[in-house]
Amino acid sequence: MPPFFREKIHTTWLMALGAVVFAIGVVLYDVDSTPQSERFSGTPAFVVWVFLMATQAGVLAVVFLPLAKAAKALEKHFIGGKLQMGVSAAAFALFFSLPSAVPRSLFLSDGYWPLAHHSAKVLVFAVAAFLTSLLAVVGMLLVRSATAGLFADEGETDGDLVRYLGLRDYAENFLLILGGMIGMATLSLGALRKAVLAVGYSVEAFPAVLVLAYGAYFTFLVALIYLPVFAALRETGFRFLNQSYPFQSVTASTWIEQCGKRQTLEKVLRLEGTAEQSLRSGLAILAPLVGGGVSVLLG
Repeated sequence: MPPFFREKIHTTWLMALGAVVFAIGVVLYDVDSTPQSERFSGTPAFVVWVFLMATQAGVLAVVFLPLAKAAKALEKHFIGGKLQMGVSAAAFALFFSLPSAVPRSLFLSDGYWPLAHHSAKVLVFAVAAFLTSLLAVVGMLLVRSATAGLFADEGETDGDLVRYLGLRDYAENFLLILGGMIGMATLSLGALRKAVLAVGYSVEAFPAVLVLAYGAYFTFLVALIYLPVFAALRETGFRFLNQSYPFQSVTASTWIEQCGKRQTLEKVLRLEGTAEQSLRSGLAILAPLVGGGVSVLLG
């Protein structure tokens, strides 16, 4: 399998810079069209929010191509799970879009936001984040589908082992990107809340619990998406481990040798779950909730 990140450095920097400039331009468009919007844009909290939104746009631009190419490398596995992936992607689209309506419908109506054209501007970022997140979700679903056919043919064991390790790398990268993007979005929401409060809006109009709920909701959603993929990879890995070196009776003369071989293969398959791997996956899953907590603490 090809490496996950294979873009040239100068291409990555150019895409990130272009996305950052575009994001700043979108947010600042017509910003002085009303006195309220002009006053809002003059607060330090607004500058922080713009910085986070621009950073988020830069990250989206950097990861979009690697995500698309990784999904392309796995596309042959789409046929086997077409219905499942279609239903899962549609469900993700629904659950992803639900929280975006909460601030407008329950707290701030479209005309109540201090920034000119606020809803239209945020929609641009939301669509970009959704499409990029959807690629990560589809990628994880493809990884899960790809594991089903591994280690079924003894003649393909070496090739399947390489593919299995590649799929584990892909799944971890998909998770890190998805969790990181949503975590940054949660930070941005907290910064927006602080900016809104800075121009005199009441806490009741945009309560801190909304940011925390947003983070908790997406943490649950990320976990719901990743855990079945993680379980499928572990099940496939242990199946291969037991096929290669099945458990023996402790009284067998080769028991110690067999245990050593099992432990070595278990490390190669990364089934033992090192502290680093667990921490990295846990942080990626908890990133939205952590982002919400940090936003509330700083705000």
